[in-house]
Amino acid sequence: MDTDEPKTLVVEIKGSGDPEAMLKAHTMQNVWVRAVSGLNAFGRWRGAEFWAINEFKPDLDRAICDMLASET
Repeated sequence: MDTDEPKTLVVEIKGSGDPEAMLKAHTMQNVWVRAVSGLNAFGRWRGAEFWAINEFKPDLDRAICDMLASET
């Protein structure tokens, strides 16, 4: 993998786990992010959803570290 390849983390902060929010989160992670990343034209993309809107910093830090350490 090219270490200079751009990496983008798409972050969604949700206030509830209603079915519509869950469907949107699933679509973002499993369809949209995979498709954009798979084009190999815009770098590597990842998605992360956070549900605890007032306490997501540790999870965000972890998602950023995981993305930067990832080779895929």
